[in-house]
Amino acid sequence: MFSDPPQLPIPSTVSEEQIIAWWFRYPEERTWLLKDKYSWSSEKLLTAEPNQVSPEIHADLARLASGEPLAYVIGWTPFLGLHIDLRYRTLIPRPETEYWVGQMLKETQWSSGEEVLDMCSGSGCIGVAVAKHRPDAHITFVDVDEAAIQQTHINVEVNQVAGSQPEIVQSDLFTRLGDKQFDLILTNPPYVDLTRLPAPELAHEPAVALFARDHGFAIIARIVEELPKRLKPKGMVWMECDPDQPEKIAAILDNRMQMHVLNDQFKQGRVVKIGWK
Repeated sequence: MFSDPPQLPIPSTVSEEQIIAWWFRYPEERTWLLKDKYSWSSEKLLTAEPNQVSPEIHADLARLASGEPLAYVIGWTPFLGLHIDLRYRTLIPRPETEYWVGQMLKETQWSSGEEVLDMCSGSGCIGVAVAKHRPDAHITFVDVDEAAIQQTHINVEVNQVAGSQPEIVQSDLFTRLGDKQFDLILTNPPYVDLTRLPAPELAHEPAVALFARDHGFAIIARIVEELPKRLKPKGMVWMECDPDQPEKIAAILDNRMQMHVLNDQFKQGRVVKIGWK
């Protein structure tokens, strides 16, 4: 069912000095790597030296010293108590996303059998979290990227939510969803400005999940314009965005709808919550 995940070459430009520097600069990440991926004991960690590790560990240290995220090297990341597999190198879930999804799970007034859409689903972490919290909800996952679709299938299985019979659809936003409507639309779309110089760590993550045209607003605009046709009468939308984008969202929002801006844990306006008036 699944194609093989990408196999990356070991970085050849990383020196031993860089590997040793990373080893001592990031003790928490080093411990996570060695305990999680290689099952090192606490005692072994106390006496570990970077020049005394196996070739496999050395290769992983070279990847980390080159700037590759730890979540890709160990192959997963935690998210609201879930194990989010990342073997297909989808977007790594951020703490800001985990924060607002946790808020959404607490604040939503749930009823039986809600139709929930995880749009631009990436790893599937948002929809899987909903399925774990609300097993009777029907989740639809949508992403344009084939790697994200395969990754979502894996995370549905790994986190044991396949029993809720989710739909996983490869689609350019709503294109392949017919006229389906939803009680809850959750989305972390690409919203980084293509013209902005990205942070170096973003170089390892999929551009399709990060960047959008029109100063990062193109995908958000398409989603917002579709909402009147897709949101049920008492439905709600939670959409992650850049803190400078809520004003632009309000400007194109259907006048029958209203929105509120919610801060993330860093006091940045990171999410817009949209519903009918």
